[in-house]
Amino acid sequence: MYTERRQYAFFFALFKKGEQVQETLHMIKNTTPRQDISPSRRNPLPLLMTGLLLGLIVGAPLGWFSHQLFFRYRSAQVLLCRQQHFGQPEVELQRLCGSLY
Repeated sequence: MYTERRQYAFFFALFKKGEQVQETLHMIKNTTPRQDISPSRRNPLPLLMTGLLLGLIVGAPLGWFSHQLFFRYRSAQVLLCRQQHFGQPEVELQRLCGSLY
């Protein structure tokens, strides 16, 4: 008797679950289709202009800073070479050490 009740309860639960599934499927079928959520194609010109502007804003100070470092490093090399070859004519110094500019 007890096992029969459990079986009935089990089948009743399955039946109720089946009704819920059928209702859910019915609701899904009757809803309006969603809009396409994939991103639409964007105009590349504003994106390129934004990238160029950001590149100028970030790149100009970095370029200036690296130029200053290189210029000071090269100036120190040339002056040290000129000191090491003191007393030689200017043409020879230019050939050995290079120009400051």
